[in-house]
Amino acid sequence: MNNVTLLDWDTRLLGISTAKILPENLTTDELAAILNDLRQREVRLVFWCAAATTENQTAAQKFDGILVDHKLTYICDLPAMTATKNPAKISDKIAFYPQADPDQKLLNLAYEIGKYSRFCQDPSLSENQFKAIYAEWMTNSTYHRNAMDVMVIPDLQGWAGMVTLGEKNQRGDIGLLAVAPHARGKGYGKILVESAQAYFAEKGFQQSQVVTQQENIPACKLYESCGYQLEKLEYFYHFWI
Repeated sequence: MNNVTLLDWDTRLLGISTAKILPENLTTDELAAILNDLRQREVRLVFWCAAATTENQTAAQKFDGILVDHKLTYICDLPAMTATKNPAKISDKIAFYPQADPDQKLLNLAYEIGKYSRFCQDPSLSENQFKAIYAEWMTNSTYHRNAMDVMVIPDLQGWAGMVTLGEKNQRGDIGLLAVAPHARGKGYGKILVESAQAYFAEKGFQQSQVVTQQENIPACKLYESCGYQLEKLEYFYHFWI
């Protein structure tokens, strides 16, 4: 079926045959047919990132879909920001992560982010499975497989914060961003976001984007304070079949 894709990466890390539904809008009958086909193909876990409509919500609920994330995509216009009186710049507190393998402190920051994720919100997934996803994501970032660079804020305890910098949809993309618990309340989140914006502007991107969870209120407030505006809301469902 061309309306689904099998997810080799997720299957390997979760240890469960996993697939993703591609259309963002489906009728109840269409969703039933897709889930039935995947069940026959012995898929165990199915992801669906759906448009935030009542029709999609009704269809998902009919088949016991777990609403694991209200997914928010924020965007900002970089030329408009660099034209302001105080354009974003890479802070002198920022360093670029200096090695390929992520150390434990960097992995711990990734796990902090993951606490809001759908992998942590699904009660059928274990802590080890959620950590496997985020450890691999962080490793792929430091090896520059899915990120151009990783910025960190060094401090005496290791890393006060970090952000991964990539590209999606011809936009500069903030992938993972976290401030360590011991370093919160010092403005490091804003330093990381503004430094990321400056980095993307220097690379010639016209826009920057970031995806976060509606439930992560501190992150939403941070991005909005740095000039990001909401582009879309999506419902993310998990189906166990």
